[in-house]
Amino acid sequence: MMDVQSQDEVVDEFNNSDSECNNSDSNKMLPPPEEKFQYRDELLNYVRNFAMTQGYMITIKRSEKDRRVVLGCDRGGTYKSNGYISLQKRKTKSRLISCPFQMLGVKKSDGLWVLKLKNPDHNHGPWKDISSHPFCRRFSEEEILRIKEMNVAGFQPRQILDALKQSNPNLQAVLTDVYNVKGKIRLENRYPIYAPDLSASNYGDLSIEEFESKKVGDHERATIESLSNELKGKEVWVRARVHSIREVSKNMVFLILKEKWYTLQCVVTVTQGFVSQQMVKYVSALGVDSFVDVYGVVVVPGILIKGASQQVEIQAKKVYCVNRAVQYLPFNLEDAAQSESEFLSVEQAGEQIARVIQETRPKHRFLELGTPANQGIFHFKYQIEEVFRHFLSSKGFIGVHTPKLVAGASEGGSSVFKLEYKGQPACLAQSPQLHKQMLAGQFSRVFEIGPAFRAEDSYTHRHLCEFISLDVEMEVEKGYFELLDFVDWLFVSIFDELNERCKKELAAINEQYPFEPLKYLRKTLRLTFEEGIQMLREAGIEADLLGDLNIETERKLGQIVRDKFNTDFYILHRYPLALRPFYTLPCSDNTSFGRSFDVFMRGEEIISGGQRIHIPQLLVYRAKACGIDTNAFSDYLDSFWYGMPAHGGFGCGLERLVMLFCGLDDIRKVSAFPRDPYRLTP
Repeated sequence: MMDVQSQDEVVDEFNNSDSECNNSDSNKMLPPPEEKFQYRDELLNYVRNFAMTQGYMITIKRSEKDRRVVLGCDRGGTYKSNGYISLQKRKTKSRLISCPFQMLGVKKSDGLWVLKLKNPDHNHGPWKDISSHPFCRRFSEEEILRIKEMNVAGFQPRQILDALKQSNPNLQAVLTDVYNVKGKIRLENRYPIYAPDLSASNYGDLSIEEFESKKVGDHERATIESLSNELKGKEVWVRARVHSIREVSKNMVFLILKEKWYTLQCVVTVTQGFVSQQMVKYVSALGVDSFVDVYGVVVVPGILIKGASQQVEIQAKKVYCVNRAVQYLPFNLEDAAQSESEFLSVEQAGEQIARVIQETRPKHRFLELGTPANQGIFHFKYQIEEVFRHFLSSKGFIGVHTPKLVAGASEGGSSVFKLEYKGQPACLAQSPQLHKQMLAGQFSRVFEIGPAFRAEDSYTHRHLCEFISLDVEMEVEKGYFELLDFVDWLFVSIFDELNERCKKELAAINEQYPFEPLKYLRKTLRLTFEEGIQMLREAGIEADLLGDLNIETERKLGQIVRDKFNTDFYILHRYPLALRPFYTLPCSDNTSFGRSFDVFMRGEEIISGGQRIHIPQLLVYRAKACGIDTNAFSDYLDSFWYGMPAHGGFGCGLERLVMLFCGLDDIRKVSAFPRDPYRLTP
């Protein structure tokens, strides 16, 4: 009897095939060999599998003689070892091949698998056909499966053999055969990559054709957000991005999936009939940020899942890769999601951590948009648009779209992007101002959510060359303060709604960029420009009554207002007329000031508006007084001669609104692909 547990000898007499050796079906079971085997273990595993499939026993012994035999390839890395390889017929034990050798190749020739050996005298032997010898095995596939089950259950070889002979009296088997099968079981555990992969159809990369036809389950796709305890025991299909991979052993790997700011833990563990070690190895090699389909059973673990937002996990049965990400990303997404406080705490502890600086993020914006904070920012930004649209629609406003290619600057001045339009000069619209006034004259109440362009060389944290503007224009029935009342109602209502419906988004933002909730009053504070200047002067800050506020004085006034009135949101109105556009209606009691206003949030301006001039003669006069060529706006001016109601409105920068509501320090964080004086890509 041969001892299969010997350290000096590995005996494999187990056959996987039911067909004869010369049957081509048995040959098809073999994996195609590589031209060169770079490593000894790879070569020996292949030969083991080859001999096993053809029904032969392979014995690899250590040589007691001091003879150096090279096992490896012709060129490249080699592995030196003392020993020889022996192929024998299973039944007669007659030796087929036995010599010290160097493996030069394994190939398939005319449907036959052959080995080529090199003898110690360096004379190359012929390609030796070993696929035509008689097949010999004693156990059926059912009996082998039973041996495996009884082996796992702890039965001894004699007990296994007796049980097999009781169920099949005609069985011509001896104890050696059971030992050989047990040896095969041990080899399967040691070299699983060469064992038949019963779960091969349950994993792999999907081609375009497979993407459309592959059936991962009989259920509709589930979102990660929807997975909860109520789905315990249900089979679900999830498609998401790989967030992280943690390989526990060759039999288990944890896969964290990410969808928006939600994360889910999937466990891929070896399970008979579903998950093999090859499948575990495949999942372990998936790159972070790859898109995958995972099909499995929802399980509720008894402990807290710290690495994922969802407190359920999926026991995976199938894993398919829809699109594989490159191995080396520009930066780690987890590093990009770290807060400043986390960076500081790690640095103070003397540990190393990768810091993804703001200047690096726009260059790889697509990747960086995957952080939970960015997911929160842009979902929150969308919600502002939705709430803005809903509240205005409920008050009788209709949405409009104005041209972005215009003949002249709508705001006056030179901060426009000029271009040629079919042989005539044109520019990109700074705002929808002139066109929305014309539309309000016919539709009474209009609004627009659209892009605006400013060519200003403003290198600040709050300026962009292209931004989204929230614009409103409405007929005024009672006077100038009607506009202030409307702004008060609209934005307080929007803030209330956002705080209620966007808790998850704000929490995700706050995790990386901590901020204090916005303070605002039920009745928005109103100050005249003159009152604001007086408050600055009382605080010892120089300010001109007819001059504009710069960023620094805006912030100081915002701090004064917060300390005195406990609000981050207030209206400053009745601005000096010289600081406002030509279409601003002057105050009747003092024409040095206009019926205009700005709205401030956390000490920075976010809204600018006012009542417009609706008298054509006064409008022409103001345009000429501001040095504006009225010929460029003849169509606009004509609409006033045709009858224009009293009206007013305002514009609000969406990115700036998001930035200030969430207490962010840079407007580029809230623009998906920011356009500033430095950047035109991506």
